Amino acid sequence: MTFKAMTFKAMTLGLAALVLASSALPALAQAETTRIRGTLEEVDADKITVAKRDGGVEPVGLSSDTRFLEVRPVGIEAIQEGSYIGVAGLPQADGKIRALGVMLFPETARGTNEGHFPWDLQPESTMTNATVATVEEAGDGREVVVSYKGGSQTIDITDAGTIASFAPADASILSVGAKVTVVVRQAADGLPGAVAVLVGKDGFTPPN
Repeated sequence: MTFKAMTFKAMTLGLAALVLASSALPALAQAETTRIRGTLEEVDADKITVAKRDGGVEPVGLSSDTRFLEVRPVGIEAIQEGSYIGVAGLPQADGKIRALGVMLFPETARGTNEGHFPWDLQPESTMTNATVATVEEAGDGREVVVSYKGGSQTIDITDAGTIASFAPADASILSVGAKVTVVVRQAADGLPGAVAVLVGKDGFTPPN
């Protein structure tokens, strides 16, 4: 597999891999997906409208195949040696990565989309799905070394408000004002369709 093909696979799965781990989504890897991040502005039985973080609004279709996940904050102490985590981050000049958001995977999702690859949370951001090898206190945060097949990264985690876990849910968690990340499959015509909707609990913003 070429680097370009590997990068495409990583980018299209990305956060949606969390959904694959908790509820089957057949052929997701074969379909091009993107992410819409923002706030729910409207909620209907077959459609949601998202006010995007970067401006504008976008309607997205829902279907019986759409999966829902409730995302909730967890304390920084939840990151322990052996944890399997997904870290959206920014590479720093010293070679470390500054975490922008951390998602703790359940044990059943260990190994999901393992690796280190480009991400779209911010310009130059990366995603690292890996196992925590070491954890050390660093000021108000933690410095963790994570390892994955073919490499390792050192990550600084300083903002406890960007650490989360997730659990399967249903459409009842959708409400106007909720913070969401929506994994969408682009349609040739009509609305893009929601493959998965990650909904922050009680106003929490999904970190990745």
